Amino acid sequence: MPVHRVYIVTGEKGEGKTNLVENVVQCMRRQGYTIRGFISKGFWKGNDRSHFELTDLENGNKILLCTRTPHKGWPEWGPFYFNPEAFANAEKIVDSCLASKPDLWVMDEIGKYEINGGGFDFLIQKLLKAQVYPQLWVVRRSYVVEIIEKYGMQNISIFDVANHIAPQICREIADQLPE
Repeated sequence: MPVHRVYIVTGEKGEGKTNLVENVVQCMRRQGYTIRGFISKGFWKGNDRSHFELTDLENGNKILLCTRTPHKGWPEWGPFYFNPEAFANAEKIVDSCLASKPDLWVMDEIGKYEINGGGFDFLIQKLLKAQVYPQLWVVRRSYVVEIIEKYGMQNISIFDVANHIAPQICREIADQLPE
């Protein structure tokens, strides 16, 4: 029976949340765990993020998630235009996860867009309804409380990027997984 737990890696913009999660995923895989989900890697142009790519953790496939460059028909949130194909791809990743039942599901990043019902909200709802656990989420520090309240999370562990390293997080997650 899966552990009904959500782990949250948090920090502020540009503090290394995604890099920390990538290292946790590598650590868990070295121990033989099956990890599914996706990360959203940001790319810089000067002092601003220019775009994000969504990377499937199962096969490494990448797709443009969002960009500051306007695209007709793409939903706009903040300074970014979001690629509808990326959300369709993310849904395929979730559906694959539902079929394969990994040891850990990863979703990067959950924030204000999801709090307002957009972005990955529909996928989070789908995973929670299917009781896919444990999950590792990336959430900016300023949104953690709102995210926990929105999704009714109760069994959570929070790891701040400023105070935690990958082996420590990996060990805590592995210690709580069923044998």
